[in-house]
Amino acid sequence: MRNASGWLKEGGVFAGMVYHRDSTRLPVALVRDWLIGRNWRSHSVDEALCRSTDGFSARFYPADQWRDLLLAFFDDAQTFVEGLDVDLVPLPQPARAMVWKRLSPAARRRVLGRIGHFLLFRADRPR
Repeated sequence: MRNASGWLKEGGVFAGMVYHRDSTRLPVALVRDWLIGRNWRSHSVDEALCRSTDGFSARFYPADQWRDLLLAFFDDAQTFVEGLDVDLVPLPQPARAMVWKRLSPAARRRVLGRIGHFLLFRADRPR
């Protein structure tokens, strides 16, 4: 964060995505890694989550914690939770499609805005 805030030019914006800790991916990853994979003794919650994503350096953050981190280096910061259909209905695709089409677009957005897998952020005015 410190480096990113120093790299911005006047009027620049720091934006991106990290993984959202409070998404439905957490319980799904724990069931898969701890129960099905029988790794509950050898893997922490963070290790189980990292094993379920795109690599070693993946980290998950609660939205409020990530925003607080940004505010340590920027005067203004916003976070937004977004997700995919699998975040809302973590079932195999045929079952997911049946449930998905029964939900209104407004309901999908509202729920995915709380439990989606992606935490988007925007910060500006470095300190």
